[in-house]
Amino acid sequence: MLIALGALGVHDLRYLLAYGGNAGHELSLQGHGYLRFATPLIAGLVVLGASAFAARVMRAYITGDAGGTRALPSTRRLWLGASVLLVSVYATQEWLEGLLAEGHPGGLGAPFGHGGLVAIPLAFAIGLVVALALRGAASAIAVAAARGRARLRPAAAGSLPLRISRSLFVPPRLAPLARHIAPRAPPAFV
Repeated sequence: MLIALGALGVHDLRYLLAYGGNAGHELSLQGHGYLRFATPLIAGLVVLGASAFAARVMRAYITGDAGGTRALPSTRRLWLGASVLLVSVYATQEWLEGLLAEGHPGGLGAPFGHGGLVAIPLAFAIGLVVALALRGAASAIAVAAARGRARLRPAAAGSLPLRISRSLFVPPRLAPLARHIAPRAPPAFV
């Protein structure tokens, strides 16, 4: 889902940066009409992915289990992998558009011609966002599972955790006579 969203971002930003205010006109001339259908489809995938993520975080909190999440590769590896994948998707998309769409430059140079080289730094920038989002999602699931385990841990018998006990009940300071430690009883009235 993040790669599909990132690929759409690389494609649209590439045309926006290369053609400026004429980006919409150039997109329509070069056979990008299918993006009118792809954009809502990708938005639907984002909504489904976000709801699946929220359900996973809730499940981790309720059960106290991270759900068998594997350790993610380093952020640098995630960034490199996502960036290479975004460049590959962009290049393949532009190459296929060159083959199939009328008015689109064709051939192997189609992806990077007419200002298309700007897609590479865009892919690396969006790849970093994808890597950080994956790392953040894994951290959120781990934190929810840890909080869920702490919530499920039984409290010691007859005692509240110190922070809660201080906030709920603070016994009043009593005078020495009320604490039964006075040296003598109070005077008797006659």
